[in-house]
Amino acid sequence: MNRINKVGQEMIEYKNELAKNYPDLVKRSMISVLEQLVSVGTIDLDTLNYVKNESVSIIDFERFIKESPLFEKTKEEIIAELRILEDRLKEILDLKDIEDLKTSIIERDEMVLVNQVFVFDEAFVLRYFDISDESEVTTLMKRGGFVEKLAVLRLNAILKPFLREKKAELEKVEMDLSFVVYDNALQGYKIEIYFAISEDKFDDEEELLAYVDTIMEVAEDARTEFEQKTIA
Repeated sequence: MNRINKVGQEMIEYKNELAKNYPDLVKRSMISVLEQLVSVGTIDLDTLNYVKNESVSIIDFERFIKESPLFEKTKEEIIAELRILEDRLKEILDLKDIEDLKTSIIERDEMVLVNQVFVFDEAFVLRYFDISDESEVTTLMKRGGFVEKLAVLRLNAILKPFLREKKAELEKVEMDLSFVVYDNALQGYKIEIYFAISEDKFDDEEELLAYVDTIMEVAEDARTEFEQKTIA
Protein backbone atom coordinates (compact mmCIF):
# COMPACT_ATOMS: atom_id res chain seq x y z
CA MET A 1 0.00 0.00 0.00
CA ASN A 2 1.19 3.51 -0.78
CA ARG A 3 1.78 5.04 2.66
CA ILE A 4 2.20 8.62 1.43
CA ASN A 5 -0.74 10.78 2.50
CA LYS A 6 -2.63 13.28 0.37
CA VAL A 7 -0.39 16.23 1.25
CA GLY A 8 2.71 14.22 0.40
CA GLN A 9 1.25 13.27 -2.97
CA GLU A 10 0.51 16.94 -3.65
CA MET A 11 4.10 17.88 -2.80
CA ILE A 12 5.38 15.35 -5.35
CA GLU A 13 3.03 16.88 -7.93
CA TYR A 14 4.38 20.38 -7.15
CA LYS A 15 7.95 19.11 -7.52
CA ASN A 16 7.09 17.61 -10.91
CA GLU A 17 5.37 20.79 -12.06
CA LEU A 18 8.26 23.04 -10.95
CA ALA A 19 10.63 20.85 -12.94
CA LYS A 20 8.75 21.71 -16.13
CA ASN A 21 9.63 24.60 -18.43
CA TYR A 22 7.04 27.04 -17.10
CA PRO A 23 7.51 30.85 -17.08
CA ASP A 24 9.05 32.21 -13.87
CA LEU A 25 5.77 33.94 -13.02
CA VAL A 26 3.95 30.59 -12.91
CA LYS A 27 6.69 29.00 -10.79
CA ARG A 28 6.70 31.91 -8.35
CA SER A 29 2.94 31.54 -8.03
CA MET A 30 3.28 27.84 -7.15
CA ILE A 31 6.03 28.60 -4.62
CA SER A 32 3.81 31.27 -3.07
CA VAL A 33 1.12 28.64 -2.48
CA LEU A 34 3.70 26.39 -0.83
CA GLU A 35 4.88 29.25 1.41
CA GLN A 36 1.31 29.70 2.57
CA LEU A 37 1.20 25.99 3.46
CA VAL A 38 4.31 26.52 5.57
CA SER A 39 2.70 29.47 7.35
CA VAL A 40 -0.30 27.37 8.41
CA GLY A 41 1.83 24.36 9.39
CA THR A 42 0.71 21.99 6.63
CA ILE A 43 4.31 21.51 5.49
CA ASP A 44 7.65 22.50 7.00
CA LEU A 45 10.53 24.63 5.69
CA ASP A 46 12.62 21.58 4.81
CA THR A 47 9.90 20.40 2.46
CA LEU A 48 9.59 23.84 0.87
CA ASN A 49 13.35 24.03 0.31
CA TYR A 50 13.46 20.55 -1.19
CA VAL A 51 10.63 21.42 -3.58
CA LYS A 52 12.30 24.66 -4.68
CA ASN A 53 15.82 23.27 -4.96
CA GLU A 54 16.35 22.32 -8.59
CA SER A 55 19.43 20.27 -7.71
CA VAL A 56 17.22 17.84 -5.75
CA SER A 57 15.98 15.25 -8.22
CA ILE A 58 12.37 14.07 -8.27
CA ILE A 59 13.53 10.59 -7.21
CA ASP A 60 15.42 12.02 -4.21
CA PHE A 61 12.45 14.20 -3.34
CA GLU A 62 10.07 11.22 -3.40
CA ARG A 63 12.47 9.38 -1.08
CA PHE A 64 12.43 12.39 1.26
CA ILE A 65 8.61 12.40 1.25
CA LYS A 66 8.43 8.65 1.95
CA GLU A 67 10.81 8.97 4.90
CA SER A 68 9.12 11.99 6.45
CA PRO A 69 6.59 11.24 9.25
CA LEU A 70 4.76 14.41 8.20
CA PHE A 71 3.58 12.74 5.00
CA GLU A 72 2.84 9.26 6.31
CA LYS A 73 -0.76 8.07 6.33
CA THR A 74 -2.28 7.66 9.77
CA LYS A 75 -3.53 4.33 11.07
CA GLU A 76 -7.07 5.61 10.56
CA GLU A 77 -6.38 6.51 6.91
CA ILE A 78 -4.91 3.07 6.20
CA ILE A 79 -7.87 1.31 7.81
CA ALA A 80 -10.32 3.50 5.88
CA GLU A 81 -8.65 2.56 2.58
CA LEU A 82 -8.68 -1.13 3.48
CA ARG A 83 -12.39 -0.88 4.38
CA ILE A 84 -13.12 0.53 0.92
CA LEU A 85 -11.36 -2.46 -0.66
CA GLU A 86 -13.18 -4.83 1.69
CA ASP A 87 -16.54 -3.31 0.67
CA ARG A 88 -15.67 -3.96 -2.98
CA LEU A 89 -14.84 -7.56 -2.14
CA LYS A 90 -18.13 -7.95 -0.28
CA GLU A 91 -19.98 -6.69 -3.35
CA ILE A 92 -18.32 -9.37 -5.50
CA LEU A 93 -19.15 -12.14 -3.02
CA ASP A 94 -22.75 -10.90 -2.67
CA LEU A 95 -23.21 -10.95 -6.45
CA LYS A 96 -21.97 -14.53 -6.50
CA ASP A 97 -24.40 -15.40 -3.69
CA ILE A 98 -21.72 -16.87 -1.44
CA GLU A 99 -22.83 -17.27 2.16
CA ASP A 100 -20.06 -19.17 3.94
CA LEU A 101 -17.28 -16.77 2.94
CA LYS A 102 -16.74 -13.65 5.03
CA THR A 103 -14.30 -10.76 4.76
CA SER A 104 -11.93 -8.99 7.14
CA ILE A 105 -8.81 -6.82 7.03
CA ILE A 106 -5.31 -7.05 8.48
CA GLU A 107 -4.02 -3.54 9.02
CA ARG A 108 -0.49 -4.71 9.89
CA ASP A 109 -0.04 -6.51 6.57
CA GLU A 110 -2.30 -4.11 4.66
CA MET A 111 -4.38 -6.92 3.22
CA VAL A 112 -8.02 -7.83 2.79
CA LEU A 113 -8.97 -11.38 3.70
CA VAL A 114 -11.62 -13.85 2.65
CA ASN A 115 -12.39 -16.15 5.59
CA GLN A 116 -13.94 -19.60 5.41
CA VAL A 117 -15.04 -21.02 8.76
CA PHE A 118 -15.42 -24.64 9.79
CA VAL A 119 -16.96 -25.27 13.19
CA PHE A 120 -17.73 -28.09 15.59
CA ASP A 121 -20.79 -26.73 17.42
CA GLU A 122 -23.67 -28.35 19.31
CA ALA A 123 -25.57 -29.06 16.09
CA PHE A 124 -22.52 -30.87 14.71
CA VAL A 125 -22.09 -32.92 17.90
CA LEU A 126 -25.77 -33.92 17.92
CA ARG A 127 -25.54 -35.09 14.33
CA TYR A 128 -22.08 -36.64 14.42
CA PHE A 129 -22.61 -38.68 17.60
CA ASP A 130 -26.38 -39.15 17.20
CA ILE A 131 -27.01 -37.81 20.68
CA SER A 132 -30.53 -36.95 21.80
CA ASP A 133 -29.73 -35.78 25.33
CA GLU A 134 -28.76 -32.09 25.14
CA SER A 135 -27.28 -32.13 28.64
CA GLU A 136 -24.79 -34.69 27.42
CA VAL A 137 -23.87 -32.35 24.57
CA THR A 138 -23.28 -29.51 27.03
CA THR A 139 -20.86 -31.70 28.97
CA LEU A 140 -19.00 -32.70 25.81
CA MET A 141 -18.72 -29.06 24.66
CA LYS A 142 -17.05 -27.79 27.84
CA ARG A 143 -13.72 -26.01 27.41
CA GLY A 144 -10.90 -28.52 27.60
CA GLY A 145 -13.43 -31.29 27.10
CA PHE A 146 -13.89 -34.00 24.52
CA VAL A 147 -15.18 -31.85 21.64
CA GLU A 148 -12.39 -29.30 21.97
CA LYS A 149 -9.77 -32.05 21.80
CA LEU A 150 -11.60 -33.65 18.88
CA ALA A 151 -11.79 -30.32 17.05
CA VAL A 152 -8.07 -29.61 17.46
CA LEU A 153 -7.13 -33.03 16.14
CA ARG A 154 -9.79 -33.58 13.48
CA LEU A 155 -10.04 -30.12 11.96
CA ASN A 156 -6.28 -29.94 11.53
CA ALA A 157 -6.11 -33.49 10.20
CA ILE A 158 -8.72 -32.66 7.54
CA LEU A 159 -7.61 -29.21 6.45
CA LYS A 160 -3.82 -29.11 6.86
CA PRO A 161 -3.11 -31.72 4.14
CA PHE A 162 -5.80 -30.18 1.96
CA LEU A 163 -4.30 -26.71 2.21
CA ARG A 164 -0.76 -27.98 1.74
CA GLU A 165 -1.83 -29.57 -1.55
CA LYS A 166 -3.66 -26.44 -2.70
CA LYS A 167 -0.68 -24.21 -1.88
CA ALA A 168 1.56 -26.38 -4.05
CA GLU A 169 -1.01 -26.34 -6.85
CA LEU A 170 -1.83 -22.62 -6.68
CA GLU A 171 1.38 -20.81 -5.74
CA LYS A 172 -0.02 -17.36 -6.54
CA VAL A 173 -2.95 -17.71 -4.13
CA GLU A 174 -2.03 -16.65 -0.60
CA MET A 175 -3.85 -18.86 1.88
CA ASP A 176 -3.28 -20.13 5.39
CA LEU A 177 -4.96 -21.96 8.24
CA SER A 178 -5.77 -20.57 11.68
CA PHE A 179 -5.49 -22.28 15.04
CA VAL A 180 -8.56 -24.00 16.46
CA VAL A 181 -10.27 -21.62 18.90
CA TYR A 182 -13.60 -21.36 20.68
CA ASP A 183 -15.95 -18.81 19.12
CA ASN A 184 -18.56 -17.38 21.48
CA ALA A 185 -20.74 -16.13 18.63
CA LEU A 186 -20.76 -19.53 16.92
CA GLN A 187 -20.89 -21.40 20.21
CA GLY A 188 -18.36 -23.90 18.97
CA TYR A 189 -14.73 -24.70 18.15
CA LYS A 190 -13.69 -23.26 14.80
CA ILE A 191 -10.83 -23.22 12.36
CA GLU A 192 -10.55 -20.80 9.44
CA ILE A 193 -8.93 -20.79 6.04
CA TYR A 194 -7.64 -17.31 5.24
CA PHE A 195 -7.31 -16.16 1.64
CA ALA A 196 -5.24 -12.95 1.42
CA ILE A 197 -5.79 -10.32 -1.27
CA SER A 198 -3.18 -7.58 -1.53
CA GLU A 199 -4.09 -4.03 -2.48
CA ASP A 200 -2.50 -4.20 -5.93
CA LYS A 201 -4.96 -6.90 -7.03
CA PHE A 202 -7.77 -4.34 -6.73
CA ASP A 203 -6.13 -2.21 -9.43
CA ASP A 204 -7.22 -4.62 -12.17
CA GLU A 205 -10.90 -5.58 -12.00
CA GLU A 206 -10.51 -8.53 -14.35
CA GLU A 207 -7.57 -9.91 -12.37
CA LEU A 208 -9.47 -9.40 -9.11
CA LEU A 209 -12.53 -11.28 -10.34
CA ALA A 210 -10.37 -14.15 -11.62
CA TYR A 211 -8.56 -14.31 -8.26
CA VAL A 212 -11.86 -14.39 -6.34
CA ASP A 213 -13.14 -17.16 -8.63
CA THR A 214 -10.04 -19.21 -7.77
CA ILE A 215 -10.64 -18.60 -4.07
CA MET A 216 -14.23 -19.77 -4.47
CA GLU A 217 -13.10 -22.97 -6.17
CA VAL A 218 -10.67 -23.74 -3.35
CA ALA A 219 -13.35 -22.91 -0.76
CA GLU A 220 -15.83 -25.23 -2.47
CA ASP A 221 -13.24 -28.04 -2.50
CA ALA A 222 -12.50 -27.38 1.18
CA ARG A 223 -16.17 -27.56 2.07
CA THR A 224 -16.52 -30.86 0.20
CA GLU A 225 -13.41 -32.24 1.93
CA PHE A 226 -14.78 -31.23 5.34
CA GLU A 227 -18.22 -32.71 4.71
CA GLN A 228 -16.90 -35.99 3.35
CA LYS A 229 -14.56 -36.48 6.29
CA THR A 230 -17.03 -35.57 9.02
CA ILE A 231 -19.77 -37.98 8.01
CA ALA A 232 -20.64 -40.08 11.05
